[in-house]
Amino acid sequence: EKYRDRTLVYFGTCSALDSQNNYNAYIEHKVKMENIIQENCKNYFIFRLPQVVGKATSPTLINFLATHIKNGTPFHLWKNSKRNLIDVVDVYKIASYLINNGILKNKVTNIASSESVNITTIVKKIELLLDKKADYTMEDKGTFYDIDISKISKYLLDIGICFGGNYIDVVLDKYVK
Repeated sequence: EKYRDRTLVYFGTCSALDSQNNYNAYIEHKVKMENIIQENCKNYFIFRLPQVVGKATSPTLINFLATHIKNGTPFHLWKNSKRNLIDVVDVYKIASYLINNGILKNKVTNIASSESVNITTIVKKIELLLDKKADYTMEDKGTFYDIDISKISKYLLDIGICFGGNYIDVVLDKYVK
């Protein structure tokens, strides 16, 4: 109430786009927060993020996979899952650019890379980086969903970001070792 004229920046989740996961408590909470912001804030940016990759001690997907592979700890792998990976530095660059230039204000915007990758491909890339075979049980589970980045794609060149080519390899190489 007191700060309605201030600009609020909120980071939601692209998982809200996954129709098969919409009843997950985490996702429900994120979507409810987005709704509260849209209904109560005069100026806001809502950025939905996929799997952000960076230096982390928290249990992120890449941290989980790399740790389990390094330690030889068995895990379950859902063969039908795809994940969209983006470097935390690129999230910062894109969000800062949009905020500083007032672009996509009062909108829900996906900040993601241009491609989702099968989880087995991600595991194989981490295995190569660590020179160690993963110990996993493959399960016929998992989903994926498309992430529309058309709202941000026209600004990527100005920001100096290119998601093409070997983007995922570069991101994993930067943070996994």
